[in-house]
Amino acid sequence: MSPLRTSKVGAFICPKRKLNPKVEADNRREHGGPFAPALKSLDEMYVDGEFQQKFPFCPALDGDDKDAIMCTQERTFAEEVSMSDPSHYFTRPCESLVESDDSGGLSSADLSGIYNGICPYGDTFNGCGLALSTNEECHGKDHLFSFKDEIGKVIRVTEKAKRGVQYGVSFNDGRSLYWFGREELEFLPPDNNYELWFVQRNRFEKTIQKKKKFNVIWPRCTWDSINGRYFPWHSIE
Repeated sequence: MSPLRTSKVGAFICPKRKLNPKVEADNRREHGGPFAPALKSLDEMYVDGEFQQKFPFCPALDGDDKDAIMCTQERTFAEEVSMSDPSHYFTRPCESLVESDDSGGLSSADLSGIYNGICPYGDTFNGCGLALSTNEECHGKDHLFSFKDEIGKVIRVTEKAKRGVQYGVSFNDGRSLYWFGREELEFLPPDNNYELWFVQRNRFEKTIQKKKKFNVIWPRCTWDSINGRYFPWHSIE
């Protein structure tokens, strides 16, 4: 699908978040969809509420852990409305792919090309076509979307039938996740894997005074996926 540009016609990802002025405009898809962080404070919710009034409009999604790709188009019955008025256009879910020819290719009214299948990353991408290879160019006005070169955090590991071990990766600090095979990932060792928090408590709240990061390099621990914790270990002198 074509990306949303000045024409106000195309596709965009929900939820959308107001871009932090300190972050470059082309960084992390402008904090939309899989890259949109959760709102963690009342101030953030207030700013976000104002931002949501601007076009394009994201619908209320079924749960905070959901993402969606939406499409916009011009309303044919709004000829008398000014072109600068966002209400001249409306937002709707992008159409899911259906078989379009005898060869088994898939497409929809929102796509220009015919593709090999549906993108494998869950219901969010039911309206997106899967190219035959990562080097294949998009057709017509279709726009490439890829998680390539994006940095996320593995927050869940499971073994799915017929697909082997799958890694649940989040690009927004845990708000939503997407599943990848081991061959699709490149592991980047973190600078630290633990934090020591100094917290001041009173009758009403807990205030974090300081966070000190540190890295455990020995002994090597193994993650117990069944019990959700590291296996116990001890040192033998």
